[in-house]
Amino acid sequence: MPLQAPEVIFFFFSGLINMMDDVDELAAVMSHEIGHVSARHLSNRIEQNKTMSIAVLAGLLAGALMGGKAGAAIATGTMAAGIQKQLAYSREDERQADNLGFKYMDESRFNPGGMITVMKRLERLAPAGTDAIPPYLLTHPGGPERVSTSEILMSQFVPKAESAESIRFRTLFPYFKAVLLAKSMDFQGANRYFGKEREVDPESP
Repeated sequence: MPLQAPEVIFFFFSGLINMMDDVDELAAVMSHEIGHVSARHLSNRIEQNKTMSIAVLAGLLAGALMGGKAGAAIATGTMAAGIQKQLAYSREDERQADNLGFKYMDESRFNPGGMITVMKRLERLAPAGTDAIPPYLLTHPGGPERVSTSEILMSQFVPKAESAESIRFRTLFPYFKAVLLAKSMDFQGANRYFGKEREVDPESP
């Protein structure tokens, strides 16, 4: 009997969808996460962490046995090296997921340019001082690097005709967003939001 692939469920915060202008941005985030799943990043990290934990434990034991300042230095250096290796794996996973996401968007007839716009928007929302954190301490590649990589891919992108499904999702997205916000916001907030939407575009869903 063939094995059935496990079901994968993605959760999106309403605030993330609220900041999106079109379905291509939503497809970009979803395609990126599908990239993580198809590349088996989580299971790979679990296996690598097992091996890494053994190496870190060996370093800590060696430091404890040696004792003194030299032993403390070995223990601290071992832990730092283990953490740094984990962060490096994480950043590489993000790069691969970005590339796979771009490919999946192209194949499903969404505009991969949505990946660039959503990255730029998320970068603007990053807490102040984030850009001062050294790149080697980040779990993700820096925003400018990711945007630059996506722009290079976009420069080589040849648009294909939209599919009936992508056209349908593009048409439904404004209605989906309106219903989602109506259900997730309090009355006063929703009233203000939809009032502003009507002022900008009286024909808005």
